[in-house]
Amino acid sequence: MNFEFSTEQELLRKTIREFAKEEINNRIREWNKKNDPPLKEGYVRSQLEWHLKQRKKILPPNYSNPSFYKDLGLIDKETKFKNPISEVIKKIKEKN
Repeated sequence: MNFEFSTEQELLRKTIREFAKEEINNRIREWNKKNDPPLKEGYVRSQLEWHLKQRKKILPPNYSNPSFYKDLGLIDKETKFKNPISEVIKKIKEKN
């Protein structure tokens, strides 16, 4: 059994990764402008570079983390789910 990506799948994977990299970078920089005082540019850049180099799968924090989802403007209301993974799994199961 061959588990390698096809050429098209690999291209899609790279395209999504580049889009995500740019989107994360933009959102972090917008969030940092709101900080008083903002984090230093070198610190933000080094944290972003470290995150993007990671190969290990790191789960996102729970929704209860106030300095993550709400501060980044990703959610604006309370949710009945503990974390994003459980929310996605539930929505997938509901569709099937």
